[in-house]
Amino acid sequence: MDGPTGLGDVLRSLAAKRPAFHAEADFQFALAWELQELCREKEDPRIRMEWIPPCGGRTHIDTLATVNGRRTAIELKYSKRPVGGSNRIVINDETFTFGENPDDVARHGFLRDIERLEGLLRAEQGVDCGCAVLLTNNWLCWKEPRPDSKGHQFSTHDQRVVMPGLLRWKEDTAQTTKSNYADVNIAGRYVMRWRDYATVCEANGGLFRYLLVDVEREGLVKQTP
Repeated sequence: MDGPTGLGDVLRSLAAKRPAFHAEADFQFALAWELQELCREKEDPRIRMEWIPPCGGRTHIDTLATVNGRRTAIELKYSKRPVGGSNRIVINDETFTFGENPDDVARHGFLRDIERLEGLLRAEQGVDCGCAVLLTNNWLCWKEPRPDSKGHQFSTHDQRVVMPGLLRWKEDTAQTTKSNYADVNIAGRYVMRWRDYATVCEANGGLFRYLLVDVEREGLVKQTP
């Protein structure tokens, strides 16, 4: 498999079978199943969903995949927007409902997942590496936002290099937004590289793309409290 976690291979295989999903939980289950099937013949996979690290508490990880003894914590985000101006679309005789998910919330959530995975690795909570995935048909997630946008620091635009440091909302952002979506403190260096996932139709919003970032313990900078 490609990359430290090899999840890109799994996504490419899954795209041929499931070009879109009904919800994030649907995506999570389908990805776990595909990983299990791809690894079954050559390796001995062990897949756990909604995994709780040894530290316990309210923290849980979407998926823990153990392949050949290597434990990978996987965090997923699935964000949708209407396709061709319609909230409903039929794909392979299956009806999907695509509501409007704010792009700034999707970007923040993805970077927040990276922060959480870094925390697990630093605390040595039973994982060897991590992987954060964002799958969306919202082109605003891979386009650079305006410099004056309130969530500019949370941009995930293509080829952006995210450096260690604190990511914040602009000062004039509503307090409710700041409270619900806290600042994100990144400890590693990551390049945002978007790849095509599947095209469900030729209308606006018909292209799904994914962003995949591998998170490893090496290279994480020490953070001050």
